[in-house]
Amino acid sequence: MMTLAAVTVGAFTGYKTLEKKASTSDLLLTENIEALSSEENGSKTYVCYNSITSKDGNMVRYCPTCTYVPGTDTWYAPEHTCTKK
Repeated sequence: MMTLAAVTVGAFTGYKTLEKKASTSDLLLTENIEALSSEENGSKTYVCYNSITSKDGNMVRYCPTCTYVPGTDTWYAPEHTCTKK
């Protein structure tokens, strides 16, 4: 009976260890695929703002177009991201 218990505990521990390593490998593979695909299409992610005000001499990236426009972000505007090729 003790042998059966030891084998069961050993099998369970081994299974959990392999399961953890497999999930880590899957996550790493997914991250690598995402990194490679973003490199291929030439897209880049930028910080942008949805709420801007006019201000001479300043430029700010506007989220809907993901391009720079004359102005600056408002004090209450949270940062967002946009993607542009």
